[in-house]
Order: sequence, then structure tokens, then C-alpha cells
Amino acid sequence: MGFSKNQAQFDSAIHSAVWNAGRLIFPLSHSLEGVKDEIIKATCTDYYNCTVDGYADMYANPDVYGLHQDEAEKLLQGKNWGKAIVLADMNDEKAKMKQFTIMAKRVDFIRHLNEVIKKDCTVSGKVAFISADSYMKIVKFFKSHCGYKEEKFLELLKRLSFEITLVNNGYEFVNPKYPGIFEAMIMMRDTCKKRAKDHKGPNHSSPYVAAERFLDFRVLNDEYECTLEDALYSIDDANKKEIMRLSVTLLPLGFEEKCRLNSVEWTYNGKAAVSFGGMKPHLDIGKEGSPRHLINIHFDRWNNYGDGGVDIQNKKIIEQVFDAMPNADQLKRFCILNLKRCRECGCKNWGPPPHGQCKILFGKRFRTCGGNTNIGIEHLNEDNFDIIVDLAKAKIETLNFNNTNLK
Repeated sequence: MGFSKNQAQFDSAIHSAVWNAGRLIFPLSHSLEGVKDEIIKATCTDYYNCTVDGYADMYANPDVYGLHQDEAEKLLQGKNWGKAIVLADMNDEKAKMKQFTIMAKRVDFIRHLNEVIKKDCTVSGKVAFISADSYMKIVKFFKSHCGYKEEKFLELLKRLSFEITLVNNGYEFVNPKYPGIFEAMIMMRDTCKKRAKDHKGPNHSSPYVAAERFLDFRVLNDEYECTLEDALYSIDDANKKEIMRLSVTLLPLGFEEKCRLNSVEWTYNGKAAVSFGGMKPHLDIGKEGSPRHLINIHFDRWNNYGDGGVDIQNKKIIEQVFDAMPNADQLKRFCILNLKRCRECGCKNWGPPPHGQCKILFGKRFRTCGGNTNIGIEHLNEDNFDIIVDLAKAKIETLNFNNTNLK
């Protein structure tokens, strides 16, 4: 099956979660562009087909993977994944959080399997070898993370067409249906690891890391570039159209565009200002599971603790900049409504509830992670497009603000 980015109706929340994971895989028709070696093409096709077919099997048979719809609906109680997870976290409901976490790992079983194979197996052609100790470590990993006993783990391997054979000093993996998968995995791992060393900035911001995760085989070419069109491949056509329009508007204002699969960052004078995140939360918990808004405006942080200093200065700058905007009241109301608060991410960095650091924005009290000031919206459309552009302009004004003008 294909995972259409425009699909909106699902049989259950479980189906929606699996679809959300499957849609992130980069289209094979595009990722093989520029890959001329037919043998490499065949191995990459095996890797892609095994991954996508695996998600399709999970979508069609979620119960086999321990993704029970009735259990999910009982946990959600009519809420979406993000809100239900955050509420359970805020209420310190450990049993619920454990259930959510196990579901998250089960939805991502195929990705985790690919990662442990790349990490722990030695590949020779169409065979992957793993020592007995490493095999037991993997079995233990999937039992603790996914709740899969060894028998279930082997059953799921078989569904993905993997065959495992005991040899004198370990185990051998083969995959008769997708024989080139191991070679493609190692090629992607080694190429992306080598090229990521030349990337400046955090590892998670590297386009090569994203290319490896989402199977963009173009990274095997001598040169790799992720364009805006590439970065938006997995989101629906309506959002894609508006985001491309936003980019056309921001670039003449002096913004620079940095693209990687499922993510775009518009910077101004080297500082993050506006961003797009296409990684809608399915069941990920923690850093990757924080409910993400599609478009975010990033203003400088502050909190209302301590003795002032740069934090209070940042607060004064944003207030003064907004007061000078012709539609100041409208922008302030929009920011208050769409400020990303700690209750929306469920982080535990700051101890028991209430989470986050206290801040006052335009006379209203909030708690945000680390005092961050991020304004986020789920969908960009005609009703909020101009406001987002005005907020981007306000961000420019805060970065260009001369502190001597502070009132």
C-alpha cells in the first residue's frame, strides 16, 4: 500500500499513528534519482520495499504488533495522542505513560529493527551476522522497549521476511524476499556518517541524518541537496502550497533557508527565526514526541526568575517592538493564544507539575520550557498567513533592535 500524504480519515487512532510513521519514508521514485549503478538501485529498492511493506502490514494487522485499538481508545478517551500523553504526564499517571511508551516503540518497531541491525550486525553481501551475545542484547532490547518476548520478536521478523539461522558462534540473518536490504543499510549508514562529519551544527540538524532515517538514497551520490520541495514531501498539498508561499515571502526580507527532510528553518543573521516541522507526533514519547506545531516563530527566551539581566531585557525588547507594530493588539492576542506552553509538551525537565518556567507575556502569566518564547500554529492558511509574516518581521526587529533605545 502507499501512504498518501493527503489521507485524512482513518479506521482508528492506531491506524492514524501507523500511517503517520509510514508517510515519512521518502518516495522511491525520487530517491533513486542520480543513482546510476543498477546493483545499488536493486539493493536500495529492497530496503525501501521491506520498510514500506512492513508498515503496510502493521497498518493492516495492528493487533499482531500488539497495537490494540480498544486499548488505545481507552487510553485516549476521545483526545488526540499528544493531548492524552501530556495529560497523563502532568497527572503523573505512570501506568498510562508506560502503556503509551510501549505503543510508541511498537509503532516504531521497523525503524528500531533497522537501527539495531546496522549497529550490531556484520554484513557480507546478502548475509548479516550477529554474535550470540549481541543477539541476546537485541532480544532484551525489544522485550524491555516493546514488551515483545523472543517468540514474538522472531514472529515479527518472519512477517518481514527475515530468516535467522543459528551458526557455531552466533546467528545469520538473510531476507530472501528483499535480499539486498543489508547492503543498502550499510551503504546508507557509512555514507551518511562520513558526510555528517562535515556538517556544522547539531547532529539532529544534519540533512544527512534525515536522509538516512527517511531513506533518501540520493545521499549516495557525490553531491546531496535537500530542496524546499524535498523537505515538504510528506505533508498534504494544502499545507505544502502555503508553506512554499511563506518561503517566497520571507526570502526577500533577508531570511536564509535551511532544508532537510520534514524540516525547514528560516534564519536571520544566523539566528533561528521561523521553522517548519513536518514530524507530526504519532506515538513518540519524549524529545521526539513533544507535540509539534507545523509553523513556529522563535523569539528570544526569558523567565521571571532571577535578578533580571538579559532575560528582562529580552522581554522589554519584544514588548517595545510589538507596541510599534500597526496591528499590535491583533498580534499580541495571536501570540497569547498560540504560545507553546509546557503543558503542551509534557517535559519533566523542571520537576513535578506545574512544569516549565514562569513568564509574563503581554500581561498574561505562562509556563514555558526553559522560558522559551515560541509561537506555533498547526496549519498555515489564508486566515493566519499575514499574521505569521508580521510576526517574522517582528522577529527581525527584535534582532536588529538597538538596546540603547530601550524605554
